[in-house]
Amino acid sequence: MEKKYFIDKLEEGKVDLQESKEFWKDKTEEIFTYLFKEKEADGPIDDGAVEYIKQFIDLKGKSVLDVGFGTGRHLKLMADAGACGLYGVEMSEGMVEQAKKCFVRGGLDVEKMGLYNLPWEEIDLDELNWRNKFDLVASSRTPALSSYELVKKLISASKKGIFFMTHVDITEDVLSEVHREIHGKEYDSRKQGFRYLFNILYMDGYLPNVKIEETRQKAEYPTDMLVSRYTSWVFPEGPDENELNRLKGAIKKYEIDGKVPIVIIRKAALIYFEKN
Repeated sequence: MEKKYFIDKLEEGKVDLQESKEFWKDKTEEIFTYLFKEKEADGPIDDGAVEYIKQFIDLKGKSVLDVGFGTGRHLKLMADAGACGLYGVEMSEGMVEQAKKCFVRGGLDVEKMGLYNLPWEEIDLDELNWRNKFDLVASSRTPALSSYELVKKLISASKKGIFFMTHVDITEDVLSEVHREIHGKEYDSRKQGFRYLFNILYMDGYLPNVKIEETRQKAEYPTDMLVSRYTSWVFPEGPDENELNRLKGAIKKYEIDGKVPIVIIRKAALIYFEKN
C-alpha cells in the first residue's frame, strides 16, 4: 500500500480544532473528578509511558517537550527522572491550571517551565526557535497524532528522541452492556490510528519500537454525566428523544446510590523512535 493510503486513513480521525477546544474545555471536570480521583499523594501514577521511555534515553539533564500534556503526569515523572528543561503545550486552559497545581504540589517551579496554553496547530517552531531543540518530544493520546503534518511538526521539534502513545482499544463494561441492549451487538472499541501511524513512520524511514500496554481503572459517574459520556458513542448520528430515554433507562439499571460504577480497560501503543 502507498503511504497516501495510511495518511488518508489516519486523518479520517482528525478533529476540528474548535470542536476539540470545546470538547476539552468540558472534559476537564470529568477527568479530574471521576477518572483521576486518586489524590496521587506519593506522586503521579505512571501509565507505563515514562518507564518505557527510560529504556531508550537517560532523561537526566535532558530537555523535554510534552505536547498535549493534560494532567501533567508525564512531565512530572520525567522531571523525577532528572529532566531539567521542561516544556509543554496544552490547548485546554482547565487542564493547564490543574496541571500547574499538580506541579506545585510535586515541588516543581512552574515559573521555570515553558508551559503554553495553545493547540499544537498554533505553535510556530521558528518563532520559538524550537526546530531540533529538544532531546525528547512526547505526545500521548492527543489530536496532534491524527494529522500527518502535525506529526511531522512534532518530529521537527526533536533533536533525537520521539515518543508517541496512542489508543489501540478502550472497553468499558457498562458501555458494552448498554450498546448490546440497544443495538444487539458489541460496541466496536478498536482504534486503528496506531496501525496507520506506525506504517507512515516506517515508510518515512524510521524504525519505531513498540510496546502494547494494558491498564485497568475503576471509576464512578453520576448517571446524568455517564449518559452524556455515552450518547455519541451509542448514537453517533445523534439520538432522538425516545432513543435518549432508552439510553438513560439502560444506564440507570447499573446505578448505585445515584452513581454508576464502571471498569475501563485501555490498551495503548507506546512508540519510541529516533531521528536519523
